[in-house]
Amino acid sequence: MAALDPEWSKLLPWQDAYREFADEFEHRARTDGRFRKPRRRVDGGPQKAERIFGKAADSGNFEGNGSPRWKVRALYDAAKDLCAIDGSIRLARLSIYDNIDGVPLGELLLGSTPVDVSALRDLLGERTIGADARPLHS
Repeated sequence: MAALDPEWSKLLPWQDAYREFADEFEHRARTDGRFRKPRRRVDGGPQKAERIFGKAADSGNFEGNGSPRWKVRALYDAAKDLCAIDGSIRLARLSIYDNIDGVPLGELLLGSTPVDVSALRDLLGERTIGADARPLHS
């Protein structure tokens, strides 16, 4: 996971968890990462990404040049992370693979299981950085 290789990324409270998620779930990216495209793109979409990072590999192929769009997303995320480290913004990163009382957050978001609000608040507190990173109040 090259996006978390720079030294500054060690300051991110989610760095270890995201490295673990990449190791455990990266194989799903070839299928889970194919989301429905929005009707109207405001960011320039794949064409802009290819202008920045070069032509994309075939769909689902991450060898060689891989997915320029995913590289743009990683770049945008890194910029937000740096602003949070600087204290300019308050940021928390959660993943669908995070567990709350043994249930993946992705499943909780589907509404099929009740959410332990206190445990979710604790996870948010652990994953928040920047702008004084004050804990959430109930």
